[in-house]
Amino acid sequence: MSQKFINRACHYSTRSHLFFSVKKIILVKIILVILFFHGCAFLSTKQNSQFFLTVDDVETIIQNVKEQEDIVSEFYSTGTLRVPAWILDTSLDIFIAGKKTPLTFKMEISHSWGKPLYYFLIKEDTLEIRDFIEKKQYTGKLTPDNLARFIPNMDCSPDMIWSFLRGYPQLLSYSRVYEVAPGVLSIEGRNKNTLGKIIVSPGNEIKEAESSPPRFLNMRFTDFRQIEEINYAEKTVLEEIKGKRDLTLKRKKVIFNKNIPDAIFTLKNQPVFEVVSLDDL
Repeated sequence: MSQKFINRACHYSTRSHLFFSVKKIILVKIILVILFFHGCAFLSTKQNSQFFLTVDDVETIIQNVKEQEDIVSEFYSTGTLRVPAWILDTSLDIFIAGKKTPLTFKMEISHSWGKPLYYFLIKEDTLEIRDFIEKKQYTGKLTPDNLARFIPNMDCSPDMIWSFLRGYPQLLSYSRVYEVAPGVLSIEGRNKNTLGKIIVSPGNEIKEAESSPPRFLNMRFTDFRQIEEINYAEKTVLEEIKGKRDLTLKRKKVIFNKNIPDAIFTLKNQPVFEVVSLDDL
């Protein structure tokens, strides 16, 4: 065998070895990539599966919501109210005192520097409003039209008013509740319409909720807090007010179930403003 042939054979052998070595490296990389993504998918599936709720979990969550509906009889709160393009497009200070039965609310809306703008008094089926801008005191029945003269598109039932101001979703009459995504419950009505949504944490604590009553605007509750056994949302948004403007109520301080003197729920016409009947407008 000639030396030339031997050299050529060694050359081909070296090239072949390098070719298979490179091929082996590429194959190993491909296998590692497959294993990596397969592992990620496995971990993702495993992690997500931990958030799927059992039937007992769903029943417990709904039961807790129902208990929260009855656990508050009255409250005080302070915070801010914001509706874009309404009252100088700024956040306003708001004080609220409310009783559930009979439905009674006193709301004082003021500029951030303290100047009063509107005082609202709701007592069962009556409505009184002090307008410090026009220096008028309005009186009339609690109707959507009368209320909407001051807070746009507030076409809602007393239960919805309580839910919005108290800061907790009202569980409407439903046909079923089911999980549409990990930790996300959909509340469905008899006509298969969506009445609300509840998003819970891995510990089944409510993180966010929505209430979508028929013929009313969507309410979104976020930033849930707890005072003793009482849960409430720090922020409530009434979505798409007239002109696609959201009304946002953000609570700074809340005191629940402390006796509210009846004197709070008065609206004296002092100084004397012009008295206007809402029902005659």
